[in-house]
Amino acid sequence: MVAGLAVRDDGEEIVLVDSTGREVRVPTMDIEEASRVPISPIPAGLADLLGDDGLLNLLACLRRGTVSVVR
Repeated sequence: MVAGLAVRDDGEEIVLVDSTGREVRVPTMDIEEASRVPISPIPAGLADLLGDDGLLNLLACLRRGTVSVVR
């Protein structure tokens, strides 16, 4: 069994990104069953852990598509 976020499907293979960020390629002819799971890969309580500023920074990174690290 393979689980991940489907990022590409060209009809011959489906490319998933697993929870570690690794791409997994699965030939469509090898898939016996596929299903969607209504569970978010984002850990429960993340917004509380990040706080208001951290959550706003996360959303800004997602909108830009980049991550900046400031120390």
